[in-house]
Parts: sequence; structure tokens; C-alpha cells
Amino acid sequence: MRPFFHALALSAALAVGCAGPRQGPEHAAVSPPSAVAPGDELERELLRRLPELPAEQPVAIHDATVIARAPYFAASGRTCRALTIEASGSPSRARLACREDGSWFFVPQIFRSEATDASHGP
Repeated sequence: MRPFFHALALSAALAVGCAGPRQGPEHAAVSPPSAVAPGDELERELLRRLPELPAEQPVAIHDATVIARAPYFAASGRTCRALTIEASGSPSRARLACREDGSWFFVPQIFRSEATDASHGP
């Protein structure tokens, strides 16, 4: 009978071991999104003037109209602002700018904007 109890104990230990939490590989903390370089002189000027832009009001910069949304505190710990840029002769584009250590920079788009959806085919 003893071998039966040993087999039963081994089976129980295996069942508990397999049912427990799985040990996955250690992952480093998710790194913050990297900065995206301004695409043109308009975007460079926009980043420079971003701290002074009023929220929700169209502002002319070069040959474009820019609407900056109100700043918000992002989960990344940065202050960010959503922007809509309408340049003459071009479809409007959305950008997201964030500030860290006093400097504003663009961050990668995570979601496609309606303007992007309209300008690209399926």
C-alpha cells in the first residue's frame, strides 16, 4: 500500500504545481514613447510656441491653422496636448505633443485620427 500513497502524494504535488501561477520571463518596465522629430518648419515653430497657445482657439502659424487642446496630465507623468493642424492645400492632421523637463516634443500616434482615416484607403 505504501507505493500507492507515494504515487498519490506525487500526483497531488504535480497537480498543485501545475495549477499554481506560472513563472514568466522578467520584463523591464515599459519604456515611454520615444520622441518623434518635427516633420517640417511648421511643426518646429508649433513646438516652440506651444506653451503660449490658447486652448481650443485657432491660431495661424505660417500657412496653417492650429488648434491646441487643453493640456492634460498623462499616465506617463508628462503634460500633453492634442493638436489639429490644418495647412492650406493639405488634409488636416492630428499630432500629440508632450512636455518633459520643460521641452515639448511630438510622440507617436497610437490611434488613427479621422483625418488619417479619410486620407488613406482600406
